[in-house]
Amino acid sequence: MAPQLQQGTSDAVLAAHTQASTNLRLKLPRVRRVRRFFGDGLSIDDIYSRSLRTRITGIPSELQLPFIFANSNALYRANHFSRPNPATQLEFDIIRAQWYWGIDFNHAFTTELDRIRYNLALMLLVVARPELQQHMKPDSLPFIHAFINAWLEDMYKPLEFTVREAFLQTWISGAFDLTCFTDGQQKGNVKRLKHSLKKLENDESEPIKDAPKGQEEFVAFMQGLNQQQLEMYGPVLAMKWIWARTREVKGTLAVPEKETGIEELFADFGIAKPSSYDLERVDWNDELVQGLLVDVDGNAEKVEVEFNKDAFWMKVDVAMSIYGNKLGDIETTSGGDIQDVDMGDSAMKK
Repeated sequence: MAPQLQQGTSDAVLAAHTQASTNLRLKLPRVRRVRRFFGDGLSIDDIYSRSLRTRITGIPSELQLPFIFANSNALYRANHFSRPNPATQLEFDIIRAQWYWGIDFNHAFTTELDRIRYNLALMLLVVARPELQQHMKPDSLPFIHAFINAWLEDMYKPLEFTVREAFLQTWISGAFDLTCFTDGQQKGNVKRLKHSLKKLENDESEPIKDAPKGQEEFVAFMQGLNQQQLEMYGPVLAMKWIWARTREVKGTLAVPEKETGIEELFADFGIAKPSSYDLERVDWNDELVQGLLVDVDGNAEKVEVEFNKDAFWMKVDVAMSIYGNKLGDIETTSGGDIQDVDMGDSAMKK
């Protein structure tokens, strides 16, 4: 529990300041994408003054930094991994926080994360080219549309949360999941895509321009590719389109995130700044400060990360084959009928 402080008690205030500063150093890196959210870090004075920098656009009010700080131990135990079927409201809120903040690199709404982009590119191909539905898990098309819509809301309507919340209600049932790649598999995907990109840029026999900006135009463009073009360039064209839209909306800071540990160093840079704030004026009972004062559990143990591969909307080997330009070598994985997609009010419209 965080201590309740009375104003003017200098010794207690100094002790609280020491605790808050220490906890900021420990807790902020658990947000992970520190540079994306806080630039050169977040100082203790940002906390005390309730700087606008402490509020992040596109994240529900109840999941902002006060929640992250107050539930830092639970987030640590979750081990950067979201699990469906929460038993309590707090467990569900931990899941929600991980999706909105992008703490779990395999489960998030933002295409600033490469594993999310690699899922979305395949989903867009399936939507644009219904014949590819034979390679996905049967009956997963509504899930695919729900995720595309959630991504579009994150991109273009970040202050609205209805679509993303609806998706999370679907996801927690555990029936379908994004396809999760191990580090080695993801490196393979990146290598394959770079090969396709180089081939696309050097292909002078039948040059293909980038897909048009509009969502409906993108679908029409992908539908116009012949089978050879789809196999060779479909994934890289979809990825280039996603990345262009992401940079367009998120700006130049929308850089691919990697688990390198550099975010912790970046966080320390900002945290290390000494306080110039009058500690006697700090509202020690403010929810942001109180969340920071919750003790860090040094004995907390991380749960083991274990993917439910049966829930993946597309099998990993199938996804990697598509990125490896081997569509023709994939056996049909779906037992269901191919569904025509009406794009009128669906996932590809803002």
